Amino acid sequence: MSDPGLNFSSRPVLMLAAGAVLGLVLVATDLFRVADDSPETVPEGVVATVNGVGILGAEYGSALDRYALSRGGSLDGQDSTLVLDSMIDEELLVQRARDLRIDRNDRLVRDLMAKTVVEVVAMEAESTDPTSQEIAAFYEKNGALFARATKIRVRGIRIEVNQFRNALEAEERATAAAARLKTGDDFARVNREIGDRPSVPLPDRPLSEPELRQHLGAAAASRALEMEPGQVSEPVRSGSSFHVLKLVSREPAVIPPLYQIEAQVKAEMRRLAHQGAIQDYVAELRSLADIQVSRP
Repeated sequence: MSDPGLNFSSRPVLMLAAGAVLGLVLVATDLFRVADDSPETVPEGVVATVNGVGILGAEYGSALDRYALSRGGSLDGQDSTLVLDSMIDEELLVQRARDLRIDRNDRLVRDLMAKTVVEVVAMEAESTDPTSQEIAAFYEKNGALFARATKIRVRGIRIEVNQFRNALEAEERATAAAARLKTGDDFARVNREIGDRPSVPLPDRPLSEPELRQHLGAAAASRALEMEPGQVSEPVRSGSSFHVLKLVSREPAVIPPLYQIEAQVKAEMRRLAHQGAIQDYVAELRSLADIQVSRP
């Protein structure tokens, strides 16, 4: 008899690729199915075996429920057989995919396998909700994670580079504006006599970093965040303009009370629990594995 692998060159190869993805939850093949070394018997709790791999009754029941839901009604005996046959076919395709080393050679399949394991481990890590005491303790220890960003109130004089003024001339005007401000000249007067009117005025209120970037551009916003109250900057080029900045005030980062951000705290606790569970799981796999490394 010829090797069936020699005849998998057209239609079945496409089926195998589809089956590998359909079966992947390929990790779930190992998590929810059991191997049986005696294919002549069907173990308790198993509805069928495929080359010694058992399809669990619980998995079959879930598949029936999903099928019934998709059909909007109850199932008859023919439907039950159809669902089981579909699961057997899928198992055959997954096993054949392994024979062809699709799980070793296909990058997308490997990524999906790893992602599925990570999701299963993460689900186990969040099986219980943290208590109110645990939430309060986490907030007390890690409050800085939830601090609202610093905001600053800054005033700015903008000098454009345009068809009437080249970059050197614009920078010279900006330098003159900065010098006058540093000697105590009135900001509004200097802005009126030297500055250009912006299309969108800089709001006269404390601004966050994203707001500063929106109004001033990245370079000028970064410089403003470095300044101290009362300080006047040297000209800063940002886009097609030079900016001279004066920092009016700075609001320090504030940690909101727990009752305002409890959902955010719980989400961060879940994220860290997932991360820790995955790291522990991989560490355990490494401790049990035979890993040999040859470095060039």
